[in-house]
Amino acid sequence: MATLTALLIAGFGLVALLAAAGVGVIWWALFGDKANGRRRCPGCWHDLSRTPGLTCGECGFVAASEGQFAQARRRWGVAALALMTIMVGAAWAQSSLLNRTWASWVPDAVLVRLPSLLPVEAQPADLVAELRNRLSSGDLDADEVITAARALAADGVASGGIEQPRAQVLQAVGFANPAEHAPVPGEPGSATSARETARRAFALERAGILDALPPWFEAVPLDRFPAGGPALVGIRATVWGTDAQWRIREAGSDGPWLCGTGESGMRRSPAGTVLAVTRAPVDGRLRAKLVTQVRRLSGDGVGWGPWEDGPTVVAEGPAIATDLAPLQGEDTEATQASAMQCFSQPVVAWKDDGYPIALQFFMQSFGRNGFGDMLVGLRAELLEEGVPRRRSRLWWHGSSRSGWVVEYQDTAALRRLRDSVAAASASAEPTAEGVAVPGWTVRVTAERDTAARALPPGAGPAPAWRVWAGSLEVPVRGVLEDSPSGRRGFWLEPADGATNEGSGSQ
Repeated sequence: MATLTALLIAGFGLVALLAAAGVGVIWWALFGDKANGRRRCPGCWHDLSRTPGLTCGECGFVAASEGQFAQARRRWGVAALALMTIMVGAAWAQSSLLNRTWASWVPDAVLVRLPSLLPVEAQPADLVAELRNRLSSGDLDADEVITAARALAADGVASGGIEQPRAQVLQAVGFANPAEHAPVPGEPGSATSARETARRAFALERAGILDALPPWFEAVPLDRFPAGGPALVGIRATVWGTDAQWRIREAGSDGPWLCGTGESGMRRSPAGTVLAVTRAPVDGRLRAKLVTQVRRLSGDGVGWGPWEDGPTVVAEGPAIATDLAPLQGEDTEATQASAMQCFSQPVVAWKDDGYPIALQFFMQSFGRNGFGDMLVGLRAELLEEGVPRRRSRLWWHGSSRSGWVVEYQDTAALRRLRDSVAAASASAEPTAEGVAVPGWTVRVTAERDTAARALPPGAGPAPAWRVWAGSLEVPVRGVLEDSPSGRRGFWLEPADGATNEGSGSQ
């Protein structure tokens, strides 16, 4: 704080000094050169003390009266320049001093070490935001990023929710790209090579720090679940560091695992994906023990390492079996048109063999067509000649996605679809609507139980809301994305891990 005060005093002192000097220059330019009894030509300011008459012998100026020879000399250009300097200085002070947050004055060396002295959650919001901004903008060098990573990891506390300040800073650390590692145009090849070597060493050291952080899991029972079905638990999880995956299921169960990618906990609420559990609620409350496992990409980046046990998680909270009869199913021409607009989007194909295809949905179509209050829950299937190759479930309320999970996929078949999209794209002019892929369709079927997952929290009877109750099947059109892979999400994996190959999307 003393350093901050000194910097502020120095900044304002410099501005005050420049302003005082500018005022002095203006006074001198306008009032500092009076005649004081001297006789001078107002045209060229030649001394006319010994020149009689009203005509200047130097420049030929002819005065109308003797009084013109007694005028003060005004340097308007100098005064204007000084005034402009004062205005520029004032503007600089306003933008650089007054408009800056106090946290922006904290030196880098102090900012990156603070988390080891004071938990991020206990720091002022301005200070946390400043650290995130400097990490994201590349203002911190590699050593400072590593120092910040070590400071954040020092206590070994698990964190990973998007709403947690510490998790936000950790995410910024993971994405930080120090400017010193950026290539410099025209530099010698040896310098570029050295820079790349330094970048790899930095990435390896950072990964080692983040890999050591414990995985973070959150399990929250959905307070309403369809009567007659299993209780549902919303899951979030974050595994920091190099490419990682997590999975979770009920303790003692031999059922499928609910899986996700490393930082999926930073993307959505716990209701974003759900795990069905066999344990029944008691007196309106559920308490279920869940086991977790984590695995990381192998050092060569080719395959996955073995699954390793993670922390045991307890999901505890209100959970009431809910009669869904009040939900009013609706299937009209208007809802069907909205569904067609929503589900007729082209699939996206990527180069990644583990994640070659993703479905797209324009969920805003319901809200834009007057169905913003409608619950939507569905089973989406990608079919090859009528055979399901991927099955997903999605649910949302209004115009914003609530959650999804991939329940099955035949990755080899999806690679065939990817290759078909690539081949068709190579022989056709690319458009936003994509290219036609014969033999493939998307089938969408509304499901009341799935829609219930989007019910807002609030234990009790289900409200009398509208629920989409239609279905449709449309031909597949595809677009080829020029990138290695896209977003990954959540998927179910059988106990033996035989399918899904570690990928998932909507």
